[in-house]
Amino acid sequence: MRKWLVAALCLSLWFGFVGTAAQSAQAASSKSDVKVYLNGYDISEWKWENNYIMVPLFAFDDYSYFDKQDKKDKQDITYNWDAKNKTVWVYPADKTKTVKLVADEAHASVNGKQVNLDAPVRIIDGHTYVPLRFISEALGGKVVWNEAKKTAVIRTPERVKRDEVIRTGSLEDARKEVLRLPTVYPNRELLPRAEGFAVSIQFPEGEALRYYYSVKDIMSYVVINSDGLAEVIWQGRMGSNSDKFIEEFGKKPEQEDRAVYFSHSFPVQDAVTYGKIGGDGSTTQLGKFEVTKSLRSHADAITAIPGEKRTDGEQIDNKA
Repeated sequence: MRKWLVAALCLSLWFGFVGTAAQSAQAASSKSDVKVYLNGYDISEWKWENNYIMVPLFAFDDYSYFDKQDKKDKQDITYNWDAKNKTVWVYPADKTKTVKLVADEAHASVNGKQVNLDAPVRIIDGHTYVPLRFISEALGGKVVWNEAKKTAVIRTPERVKRDEVIRTGSLEDARKEVLRLPTVYPNRELLPRAEGFAVSIQFPEGEALRYYYSVKDIMSYVVINSDGLAEVIWQGRMGSNSDKFIEEFGKKPEQEDRAVYFSHSFPVQDAVTYGKIGGDGSTTQLGKFEVTKSLRSHADAITAIPGEKRTDGEQIDNKA
């Protein structure tokens, strides 16, 4: 769940695309032609400002990676605002850098060293805007512009590390990180209508970059696309006959030859069951374990499957 809680402080940052990216974004016929994603979240709050895209700084306040009791110590990017002096300080999680920005000044201070900005910090309608390109570079994040899709993908330093795990980590670690990504919907989103808490997560055998997610009467097919976003390619609503879908959106995937599954009913029960699914749909349960911590997510339902080897990703993991 996205965390949009910033007590008495509403800051935004000014995202400046330069060169081709800026021209392409500005050339779009309307705001709906451009998408902005921050740590996988579809940011709808941004707006045009000349050749700049403005998105809220408090979008960085996402604690979904961490246990509830640890979130204050492990937030990826933190900041303080001095209203009297119109100054904002920004820090990475490891506190190795200190970035100081002052309203209406075309330069910033990084660990005491003055650095020129693409655009000056502004106070607009009581909000503070700073250039995201500078913040991203100064704190070790990453900004990518997809010209074909007219999409900006922004990652904080912590998200950059976790995306590396998705691409090159073990099956267990990569799958957990994939399930921590928020999903995005290129099609209309189907919402469950049935009752219950049962969840089934299925990955094609040996893979982490795509999965099936079933909850109540909805099944979703999710693929990690070339931009590193968890895109819901297809959804189907199951009727009384669980073998048929009475409503569908998107491109339905082909039947998998083999898959592995992880099932749970958090928060009703602590148990997770896991096993294999054959090409004929038959299931073989391989084990069961409990997750008893107070804050649980779908990622906590993932465990290593004995003998399974990774077949996708940039580096193939051959560990059992």
